[in-house]
Amino acid sequence: MSRYPWRDTSTDIAGGQPPQWETPQGAQKKADDALKESKDYTDEQNVNFNAHIEDTTIHVTPADKANWNSKAPGVHTHANATPIAPGFMSAEDKVKLNGVEAEANKYVHPASHPPAIIAQDTGNRFVSDAEKAAWNGKAEPTEATTTVKGLMSPADKQKLNGIQAAAEVNQNAFSGVNGIVATSKSDTLQLTGGTGITITEDPATKRLIVTATGDATPGAHASSHLPGGTDVIPDAVTGGLSGLMSGADAKFVRQDGETKTGAQAKADAAEQAANEYTDQKVGEIVIDDASLTKKGIVQLSKSTTGDRDTVAATESAVGAVQQQVGNLSDLQTTDKDNLVDALNEVFTHVGDGKNLIESAVIVKGGTVAGTSPHSFAELADGIQTISTATVIRGQQKSEVLYTELINANDPIYTINQFSENISLPVNPTGTGRSTAISLDGKYMVIGHDTSPFISIYKIENGIVTKLPNPSVLPTDIAFGVAISPDGSYLAVAQYSAPYLILYKRNGDTFTKLPNPAVLPTGAGRAIAFSFDGSYLAIGHDTSPFITIYKRDGDVFTKLVNPSTLPAGGALCVAFSWDNVYLTVGHVFSPFITIYKRDGDTFSKMANPVALPPSAVSGVSFDPSDTGDSRRFAVTHNFQGSIKPVSIYRINSSGSIDSLGIPGSLPNANAIGIAYSADGGYFAVGYNASPWISLYERVSTTYKLDQLPNVVTGMPLGIAFGPTSDYLSIAHINAPFATLFKKIKQAHKSNNNLSDSLLGKALGYALESGLPGEKKDAILIWRA
Repeated sequence: MSRYPWRDTSTDIAGGQPPQWETPQGAQKKADDALKESKDYTDEQNVNFNAHIEDTTIHVTPADKANWNSKAPGVHTHANATPIAPGFMSAEDKVKLNGVEAEANKYVHPASHPPAIIAQDTGNRFVSDAEKAAWNGKAEPTEATTTVKGLMSPADKQKLNGIQAAAEVNQNAFSGVNGIVATSKSDTLQLTGGTGITITEDPATKRLIVTATGDATPGAHASSHLPGGTDVIPDAVTGGLSGLMSGADAKFVRQDGETKTGAQAKADAAEQAANEYTDQKVGEIVIDDASLTKKGIVQLSKSTTGDRDTVAATESAVGAVQQQVGNLSDLQTTDKDNLVDALNEVFTHVGDGKNLIESAVIVKGGTVAGTSPHSFAELADGIQTISTATVIRGQQKSEVLYTELINANDPIYTINQFSENISLPVNPTGTGRSTAISLDGKYMVIGHDTSPFISIYKIENGIVTKLPNPSVLPTDIAFGVAISPDGSYLAVAQYSAPYLILYKRNGDTFTKLPNPAVLPTGAGRAIAFSFDGSYLAIGHDTSPFITIYKRDGDVFTKLVNPSTLPAGGALCVAFSWDNVYLTVGHVFSPFITIYKRDGDTFSKMANPVALPPSAVSGVSFDPSDTGDSRRFAVTHNFQGSIKPVSIYRINSSGSIDSLGIPGSLPNANAIGIAYSADGGYFAVGYNASPWISLYERVSTTYKLDQLPNVVTGMPLGIAFGPTSDYLSIAHINAPFATLFKKIKQAHKSNNNLSDSLLGKALGYALESGLPGEKKDAILIWRA
C-alpha cells in the first residue's frame, strides 16, 4: 500500500514514468464506494441479529415456554436448600458462608480413609453413625495444668507467643568476672574508679566512660618511652622542642659542665670586666659642639629673636613664632597651604590690579610712563595726567589681530572675520554629517559616518579638548545632532533602529538615557530642540515623517502626531526662537511644512504662495527678528533664475510671505543653512567649491563675507557659537570637521572717514606690533 493513500502508485519512477496522483473526483468516488460497502455490511449484520432475537427455538422449547406461561403471574418462589434436597441458599447460610475462609475445612484423607470409601458412602459422610455416636459420648477435654495434660488456655498461648525460639529459663546476670562469681539472677557488678581513673555514667546512651585523670602515675611504663620502646620520646632540641635529655647532655651536666654557682661567678666577673672596658672607652670619646657643618652636642634655646647658629629652638620657641605669624587658614588668599604661595598669590593680584589701573588710565585719556610691569609711583603719575585729558565715553579695551605693522597710538579700524582655523585635537573618524554647539559655547558635537559616530569636544578659553566617548554609543550614521539650550541633553538622529539616541550630561560625561516609550518609525535624518528645551523634533524617512516629544526631566514623551503630516521623508527641522513655530523640510511637494504650536498641539499652517522648487535640505530661523513676525530661510536646488536659498516671513496674521534673497548667491545647489545665535551671520553650504558662503548682517540686510580659509569638502552640517565667535562645519573630506574662530582684525587707518565704512569698530592701538600678532587696542566707535 502506498505511504500516501491519496497517491496512485501503479506507475512509479522506477518504471520510467512519474507516479500518477489520484484526481479529487477519483478519490471521492473511492471514498463513497467504501462507505456504501461498509453500510451494506452493517445492514446485513443487523438483519442477522434481529433474526437471532426473534428465533424462539434457540433459547427454550415451546413446552417450557407453555409451562412458564401457565404459572400464575408473580408466583416464582423456590424453596431453600436442605441437607437432602437442593434449593435456594438462605440468607443465614450466605452469612455463615461469607465468614468461612477459603479451603478452611479442606480435609486431607489419611491412608485409613481412601477416596474409595468416601465414594461408597451415599450420604457423603466421613464417619459412620456409630463412630459419630461413640465420639459424642466421649468426655470434653479440659485445660492443661502444671501436673495434668489438657487443652492450652488463651492466656498460656499469649505467654507462649512472647517467648523467643530456643529461649532458656532465667540465668544469672554474669557467671564470674576476675574471680567474682554471681550469686543470684539479680546480682550486680559495680565498677569503681581507682587512683588516676574516673568512671562516668551516661544513662541516656547506656555507656560507662573510663577516664585517666593523671592524678597519679599508672603502672610502670617508662621503658616504652625509651629507645627501643613502643612510644619513644625524642631528645630535646636546642632552641626547639622539649624532650628527654640525651646521654651526652647528662654527662655534661653531671661531669663536664659548670655548676650554677660557678657559672654565676664567671658571669659576674665578665660583666664587671665589660663595664670597666666600656667606661674606659666612653671616657676616651670626645664629642664636639654641633655646628652648621658637622654633627655634635647642641644647646637648646627658646629665644625667638636670636641669630645664633649653635643652638636649637625649643617647642615653646616654635610656638611663639607661630603666634607671631598667625593662623594660615585666616589668610584672605585662595591658597592657604603655605605663606610663600599665599604671598605669591597676593603679588599676582597686585600685578593684575596694576594692569587694570593702567588700562583705566589709558581709557580715561591719560598716559603711563615706563614699561610694564609699572610701579605704583608710575601708575600714580599716570593718574595725574587724567585731569588734563579729554574723557571719551564708550571706550572698550579689546584684543585684536594686527594685519600689518602698527605702532602704539596709531588709529585703527577693525573687521570681524572667521579667519582663525582651530585644529581639532582628534578628528572625526569618517564623513561629517552634522554638528551642533551648545548655547553657552562650551560643547561642540560632530556626527559622522563611522564608529563612534559622534565626537564630543569642550571649548574653554579658546582651547578645544576631545572628551571621552560615552560608554554607550550610537550604532549607525549620526545624520543629526542637537544640544539642549541649557547644555544638559544631547540628542542624536541615527540611520538605524532605535533611530533616536538621548544622552544626559553630568560635568563632562554624557550618559545614555533610556529610550522613549515610542520611537521614530524610520531612519533619523534631522533633529532639533526648542529654545526653551521643552520639545524635541526628529525628522525621519517613513510616515509620519516627523515625531515630536515633550521633555519632563529626563523623560521624553511622544506627542500626538499633527493632523496633517509632511508629504515625504523629512530632511531638516527647526524651531523658531520663541518656541511657537516648527518648520520641516522634506522631499516631496510642497517641500516645506510649517506648524504652529498651541500648548502641546502642532497645527499645520497654510502653505506660502511661493513654494521652494525642490526638496528642502536645510532650514534655520533668524533670531534677530523683533515684533510679531518670524523669518526663516531654507535651502534647495538651484533652478534657472531661482536661487538656491528662499527666505520666508511668518506674519502675526498667519500668512507666510516670500522675501527677497541676499545677493551674490552662487549658481549651485544649496544643502544646508544656519543663522548665528545673535543674528549677526548666516552661512550656506553648497555642493561645489568653495562650499561655504558666509553673510554678515548689516543693518537689515546681509552682505557676503567669504571665509578666508575654505573647507576641504561639501558641508553637510553647519553650526554657530552663541555669540558668533565660532563656526563649526561638518563635511565629506578629511579632516571631516573644521572649526573657525572669529577674530577682530586690526587695520591701520589713514584718518579718513571712509575707513568707518570698511570696519566694525574704530579706535587706536595701545601697543606696537607686527602682522599676525595679537595686541590690545582701544575701540571707540563700534557698529
